[in-house]
Amino acid sequence: ELQRSNTALQKQAEILANIHDAVFLIGPDGNLQSWNRGAEAIYGYSAEEILGQPADQLLPPEDIGRCERIMKAVAKEQHTEEMVWCVTKTGRRIAVAIRATQSVGEGQSGVVICARDITEQKRLEEQVLHASEKEQRRIGQDIHDDLCQQLASIGCLTKVLEQRLRDVYDEGAQHLSQIGDMVSQANVRAREIARGLIPAVLETEGLIGALEDLANTTEQIYAPVKCRLRTSKRLKLGSEKELVQLFRIAQEAVNNAVKHAAPKLITIHLFEEGSNIRLRIHDDGQGIQEPDSPSSGLGLLTMAHRARTLGGEFEIHTTEENGTTVECLVPFS
Repeated sequence: ELQRSNTALQKQAEILANIHDAVFLIGPDGNLQSWNRGAEAIYGYSAEEILGQPADQLLPPEDIGRCERIMKAVAKEQHTEEMVWCVTKTGRRIAVAIRATQSVGEGQSGVVICARDITEQKRLEEQVLHASEKEQRRIGQDIHDDLCQQLASIGCLTKVLEQRLRDVYDEGAQHLSQIGDMVSQANVRAREIARGLIPAVLETEGLIGALEDLANTTEQIYAPVKCRLRTSKRLKLGSEKELVQLFRIAQEAVNNAVKHAAPKLITIHLFEEGSNIRLRIHDDGQGIQEPDSPSSGLGLLTMAHRARTLGGEFEIHTTEENGTTVECLVPFS
């Protein structure tokens, strides 16, 4: 009896919680046709104020056109789920998780939107990403300042011992020379790892400079793989947070391609698309098997999460014939 009571209370709590979700209908013309109390609570508009107005009114200026893309996605797939940044009546920006589905009611057509305010959740996620980025920088700095210096010292001592030993024990000196070469290679690799953990070029030369450095480093480490950057030097880029996340998406996509797709050429595209920035990484490799499956790895999930944190859209297309394309479309403030 107690279990049944708890279950009933839980269901009532879920129903009460869902009252605060926004539910509204966007008609074929892109205008709002219905508006519930949850939508009024989240966005601040009453039904009398907002009905008949374009749904784009709920979006920030740099993301105008998102509603049209959502409606096209619903027409193709019957539903879609996204995180978008919206603007309330007072001008406050909020993060909203939406589920859009095709309207099936009699006398109505369009797209039904169920939306939930997740601004606080996004704030916490950004704090986690910031802490993660800060820890990566710390680890990279420790590797560069501590481990690399120790390896260099070991290499110098090995060289000195090799020279002293060569006159009395040539075979041993040869072994020490090999050890010295291995230590030197380990030092170079450690510096490369540190360089990936600390995108210093991002701070000095911006996102384009960091992507150029990523392409050059990829060619040096993974030769004969070629990596090219295609972009415009006059791009208007956003805040440091946005630039770091886009760089990490590109970095993860390139690493995934090298490790899993055996490509000959990787191309990084960065260009403007209206008030958005589109980042596309394409490789001509063998493709990723079933990218939507849990076995496809943490990297794809991390890239998608970084894109959603920016209020962006993330897609991946892969075939054995044409390789893999990772795309991220981000509205820039």
